[in-house]
Amino acid sequence: MQLNSLGLSWGDADEHKLSRSVRGPRSQTGHHSAGILRYLLHSILKPNSRIKKLFVNGYPGTEFPDWMHAAALCNLIQLKLANCTNCESLPTLGELPLLKVLRIQGMDSVVNIGNEFFGGMRAFPSLTEFSLKDFPKLETWSTNPVEAFTCLNKLTIINCPVLITMPWFPSLQHVEIRNCHPVMIRSVAQLRSISTLIIGNFPELLYIPKALIENNLPLLSLTISSCPELRSLPANVGFRSYTLCHMPNYYLVSLPNGLQHLSALKSLSILSFTGLASLPEGLQFITTLQNLEIHDCPEVMELPAWVENLVSLRSLTISDCQNMKSFPQGLQRLRALQHLSIRGCPELEKRCQRGNGVDWQKISHTPYFMLDHQHCSSDVTLLAALQLHRHTSSRS
Repeated sequence: MQLNSLGLSWGDADEHKLSRSVRGPRSQTGHHSAGILRYLLHSILKPNSRIKKLFVNGYPGTEFPDWMHAAALCNLIQLKLANCTNCESLPTLGELPLLKVLRIQGMDSVVNIGNEFFGGMRAFPSLTEFSLKDFPKLETWSTNPVEAFTCLNKLTIINCPVLITMPWFPSLQHVEIRNCHPVMIRSVAQLRSISTLIIGNFPELLYIPKALIENNLPLLSLTISSCPELRSLPANVGFRSYTLCHMPNYYLVSLPNGLQHLSALKSLSILSFTGLASLPEGLQFITTLQNLEIHDCPEVMELPAWVENLVSLRSLTISDCQNMKSFPQGLQRLRALQHLSIRGCPELEKRCQRGNGVDWQKISHTPYFMLDHQHCSSDVTLLAALQLHRHTSSRS
């Protein structure tokens, strides 16, 4: 049987136990056992070259083993390095010819990702997904002097608070960047091919650079979360999905009226936007909108009357908006609406109770709705099911 995947993991006490088990006649000085330990880590634990997936966790050395190179891992497709807190540099991984997925996290001692990471003249030729997470001391990621990352599609950088540089990525489409230095947003703005962007946990970020939107015409999906000092929100005519999450600030009390120009928008999520008092009027002109979610917006007391203009709306979710009291009359005119979910809105839930709720007639046309995690069906759905049952019975 051929082994395709391998995991190597060390606990806090494993290095000490291993040292004791190989202790020789010169163990009082530690030189003999240390040499054998290095030999075990660098030679005996060398994976088979046919390995396709490798996970290394808690490696105790200050530098990675000699076998962490292209010749020894020529068939490797996925690699994850985690919690190697003593390592001061990353191994040369750019020469791995088949590597597609690379995840590195918990590297407490790495200050710089230098040219040694790339290797030859054409680095990471097959890599499509790359994640850097929890590099508390990482300051620079050297610009590669070679052709690199030509196939990279998805990049994730999380918890790298002092990182201020990164290399060029020619074909990057999906970027997620959280809890990093604000200057990294300007680096992302220099890219040209992003279609999905997630920005989160930037407590000092004041503005999203215009260049980020202008340079990335393919940008279709934008998520912004936990940016409490943000003064304004960007809008791009090409957006199809827009998510605003955990925005507990006093600077943003409304969404941009320029929303009416988002003629391709299909999904809008407004989550934990504590300063928002009402939906922007420009939203009513987005006749392409199909999904609307409003969560934890305590200042929003009602949906505007013009919600009836959202003629393409298929799904509406309202949760933890305790002060929302009722639905507008025009909601019953949204004939495309298929799914309605209400939870954590006590007064609204009471008014939408099946049959006897004050607002029941406004939502009774909706085939599927949920009140506080209780799934319900409208009369329309029940009637359709009954007719189907009768038709089936008559044929049998």
